[in-house]
Amino acid sequence: MTMIAFQGDPKVRDAALDRLEDCIMRGMVQQQRLFWDGTSGSPLGCLLHSQEMEVWAGQLGLPPALAMPAEMLATDGTDGVQRLKSLISSISPGADASRLAGQMVIWLLDDLIAGLGDGEAVACLIAIARELGRMQADALSGAGPSSQVWRSVRRQAMAQTEAAATPIIRAASRAIEAAAWDAGAASSAFYDTLAAWMDWQMLCAGGPTPAEWAITTDIVQEVDAELRGTDGFEPELFRLLEQVQPGLPARLQKVAR
Repeated sequence: MTMIAFQGDPKVRDAALDRLEDCIMRGMVQQQRLFWDGTSGSPLGCLLHSQEMEVWAGQLGLPPALAMPAEMLATDGTDGVQRLKSLISSISPGADASRLAGQMVIWLLDDLIAGLGDGEAVACLIAIARELGRMQADALSGAGPSSQVWRSVRRQAMAQTEAAATPIIRAASRAIEAAAWDAGAASSAFYDTLAAWMDWQMLCAGGPTPAEWAITTDIVQEVDAELRGTDGFEPELFRLLEQVQPGLPARLQKVAR
C-alpha cells in the first residue's frame, strides 16, 4: 500500500519537528524507548507527542516498520536526537513513503561518510559509499543499476572490510557493505545497514565491539540465577566479565551512562 509522507503537507513535517525541538529546548527528551507522559518522552515520543505507534503512520504518513529504527537512531543523547531531526527533515512531504528504506540507507551512508573524515586510509571506502549512495538514489528513481553492478560494488566493499586497518574502519566498512544491495528490492538491506551502523557508532563512542557483546551475553548466563533481578546481579556480572575481558565492564558502564 502506498503511503504519502506527511500526508503531502510540509506543515505536518514542520509541526512534528517543532514538537521535538520544544522538548529539546525544555530538556524533556528522555533516553528510553517509545515513551510520552504528556510533557516529556523518548525522542520519538517527543516527535509525535504520543507513545502509540499508530500515530507515526496516521499522523505522519510514514511506514510503521520504520518507527522503531528511527527511535534507535535517536537513542544517543543530544547527537542522537539531532540525527532524528536530520532524518525527518530529509524526507520530502508527498514522497512515496513505501520507498523510504532506500532513502534511509542513503542517509546512513552520508552519516558514515561524514564520520570517516577525509584521510587517505579511508579514501577508497568513502568513494564506495558515495557510489552506493548514487546507486540507491538511482534505484529509487526507477533507473537502478543491474544486479551485476550491485555485485561488483559489493565485492569492492568486502575487500575494504578485509583490508581495514582499525576496528572502527572495519565496522564502518561492514555498514557500507550491508548497503550494497538495492534497499527497495532487498527487504533486509536497511535493517542490516542500520545494525552495522550502530556497531560502528558504538565503537566510535568507545563502547564494546560486537564480539565483546557476544562475550557479555555468554557471561550473563553464568551469573548465579538467584542473583537475577537483585542489586547483586550487575556487580557479579562485571566481576566475571573483568576476569574474561579486562576493561570490558568499564566500557559497558560508559555506554550505559
